[in-house]
Amino acid sequence: LRSLSGTSAAKMAAPAAAMTPAGGGGGGGSSLAGTGSGSNGAGMEVDAAAAPAVMASGVTGSVSVALHPLVILNISDHWIRMRSQEGRPVQVIGALIGCQEGRNIEVMNSFELLSHSVEENVVIDKEYYYTKEEQFKQVFKDLEFLGWYTTGGPPDQSDIHVHKQVCEIIESPLFLKLNPMTKHTDLPVSVFESVIDIINGEATMLFAELTYTLATEEA
Repeated sequence: LRSLSGTSAAKMAAPAAAMTPAGGGGGGGSSLAGTGSGSNGAGMEVDAAAAPAVMASGVTGSVSVALHPLVILNISDHWIRMRSQEGRPVQVIGALIGCQEGRNIEVMNSFELLSHSVEENVVIDKEYYYTKEEQFKQVFKDLEFLGWYTTGGPPDQSDIHVHKQVCEIIESPLFLKLNPMTKHTDLPVSVFESVIDIINGEATMLFAELTYTLATEEA
């Protein structure tokens, strides 16, 4: 986590927009700039002004992120499948894996995670995570756990709650949100890192949005 001598958290910008997923993830060829705002809950579009202030203001991202399209496809498939099973939009959660070299992070793949609710708070099944991580390492030896993803409207305190759990697994996880319900036209994916700000005299975890590039397969 990064620490800031900050003031107060900024309000979240409006969610970024609707998406038509395109081809599987490939190597690092050309790239498309991507940025946006996140999401939460069961994937319903949320008025940004109504979201709790969980965003850090005036923060420059500490890392450069390249996101493979395969990850977006995986998350979309996860959400569509669970919506079909439940008969309604639901929030899904999963892990992001890839490579990191210095300040450069490449998010290359993902896998689904199990969770349950305790007093309306989402709790990640860590035993399931460790089992899946071991399975992935047997197949993708060079990939490492980078962070987590979920679906819904702008980030809120429930995302902070889950992010703190992920911080118990790795020190500085990425957080990716996909909004499958938005009606805008940009890619509805946002990527964040966490920072610690001092608000009203207390150390408070906030999200800082990162600019990312969309990795495309080399010709």
